[in-house]
Amino acid sequence: MIGSDGFSNSHSHKEFNSVVIPFVFGQGDTIFIEYDFVLNKLKFIKSNNQFIELPMIAPPLDNAYHPCVALYGQNDSVELIEWK
Repeated sequence: MIGSDGFSNSHSHKEFNSVVIPFVFGQGDTIFIEYDFVLNKLKFIKSNNQFIELPMIAPPLDNAYHPCVALYGQNDSVELIEWK
């Protein structure tokens, strides 16, 4: 999960759990999420093409990841356009 305040939480890689990342977003931003199944990387992309890419450990075969974003501003919203 990434937050609009640039905070990351990850159960896959401890170096990306409870840390600040250089990716903030807010009202009016559109966030695209891509998962590379070959390289096991999760990519969050803003509509202005700024992005952050995080390594992932592949989930067990009978499980799945559910990426999400957390919003911290009053009345903030994001729109999920596409899941690849």
